[in-house]
Amino acid sequence: MAAAVSAWRRVVTPSGMVEFRSMKAPNDRGRIKLQYTSADPAAGDGSRLWGDIYTITYQKADAQSEKSAGGNASGPAPSKSVKSSSSNADASSNRVSNPTHNILALLRVLEGLNQLAPRLRLQALSEGYAEGNISSLDELNVSGSRVPAEDFINPKLTPKLAREIQDALALCSGSFPSWCYQLTKGWAATRALHGLQSQQGADNHGTLNEREVRVSRTRILDSAAKVMEMCSSQKAVLEVEYFGEVGTGLGPTLEFYTLLSHDLQKASSGMWRWNSSSHSQVRKLSMLLLDLFPRPWAPSADSAEGSQFSEVIDYFRLVGRTIAKALQDGRLLDLPMSPAFYKLILQELQVLVSRKYYLESHGGNNDEAITDLRFRGSLVEDLCLDFTVPGYPDYVLKPGNENVNIHNLEEYISLVVDATAKTGITRQIEAFRAGFNQVFDIATLQIFSPEELDYLLCGCREMWKAESLADHIKFDHGYTAKSPAIINLLEIMGEFTPEQQRAFCQKHSTTVSNAALNGMGPSESADDELPSVMTCASYLKLPPYSTKEIMYKKQGSFDLS
Repeated sequence: MAAAVSAWRRVVTPSGMVEFRSMKAPNDRGRIKLQYTSADPAAGDGSRLWGDIYTITYQKADAQSEKSAGGNASGPAPSKSVKSSSSNADASSNRVSNPTHNILALLRVLEGLNQLAPRLRLQALSEGYAEGNISSLDELNVSGSRVPAEDFINPKLTPKLAREIQDALALCSGSFPSWCYQLTKGWAATRALHGLQSQQGADNHGTLNEREVRVSRTRILDSAAKVMEMCSSQKAVLEVEYFGEVGTGLGPTLEFYTLLSHDLQKASSGMWRWNSSSHSQVRKLSMLLLDLFPRPWAPSADSAEGSQFSEVIDYFRLVGRTIAKALQDGRLLDLPMSPAFYKLILQELQVLVSRKYYLESHGGNNDEAITDLRFRGSLVEDLCLDFTVPGYPDYVLKPGNENVNIHNLEEYISLVVDATAKTGITRQIEAFRAGFNQVFDIATLQIFSPEELDYLLCGCREMWKAESLADHIKFDHGYTAKSPAIINLLEIMGEFTPEQQRAFCQKHSTTVSNAALNGMGPSESADDELPSVMTCASYLKLPPYSTKEIMYKKQGSFDLS
């Protein structure tokens, strides 16, 4: 209790009540009242306060007070002389005329324009090409600068929000100031409560807030489907171990999410679009897909149980559950979802359509100029496009054997975009959304930008550097940051490729005996030993190898201890 009320001041009232009034709310909109059951509460040294049992009532902030205060947690209490009939109107007027509110609203608009800057710039360049002021499609690929996203982060509001959600009493009673919910759409409160529950579970040795499951390493997809079916709706943190293997805790759990991510990305699943060079249309258009984007399936695709498309729907439901559970538990996935479909290719074709309309609208004999419009030196007819989805000839966009030319190019683009971003993926997206909502409401993610969601889900994709690695590693058992073995280790890790970084973070157990437990123990030759890991604590036990070269050869496998 002492820790929970550390942000409150103790006040003894004349009526025999002891109140702990919030230090963060001068108008006392939130308070705890402790009713004494014994004699004079002010007598003695006050030590009896923590020895007896009391009835605790937490008074939630008055809704009307919140409105009148303009959502400011530390603002003054409203005047009692204001009539209730006009209070709502006055509060609304205050919010509209409040300079702070207006500035925040303006910043929100500017931040939105900043995110749309590439599209707005492309639109201006497209108009320039249509009017003949730009002669080359290459100029459409020129990228301009944007205001860094960090410039829109308020350095004072962010820590204030952090302090609010660290108030355990307000968190458990749902008594946050209204502005906290308005800014975060409830996400901050949800995450803070989950973090508090996780901490309580840790304090109780993980027995109250974890769900331990066993999975088969050779059947990750099947195991994951069963695990998520059982556990996705539970708040407990998921902990994984493998059948027939030593090691439990965080390490195996993170590896489970990584292995599942890789299995879900396989082309054989039929879930994703892939850049296939086997189709002439794809080669002609030089499509470039960024990360993972759903493969379009024709509306007529068989969704009966046991069909391939039925499996695709099940997989997308699993992806939704997995992503939501990973976000809930604070785990990272190796599942980069695509924020884009193409890289300007369809946009460049659309520019040709705009140029065609411009020539038509300015009269004159422009038929020859229209017919001669070219896509990077080639006539549209020479691209050999037909009305099917590029790369998927079985997905027919329009009946008949009509080929694409400059006159029906706009219709072709419209049908391709619809199949790619709407009709062809609607059922997959619905399955993903349904799976996600089984864990928590997907609407709470609306406060994040695509880049922020990618960071939450996949972490920061950056190359390791020896100097920065040292700041994130705790050295023990005789090792320091200046130990020769540590210097060699950090240099080796700093030279890893992205693939080697991923491999290093996964355990590859061996059958060699677990001899060198801490790298400093007795051994005839440390060079003959393998590193040892404790997966439950992300703990690496490194033998003191004689050279950097020998250490590098040993980094591919670990013993488990």
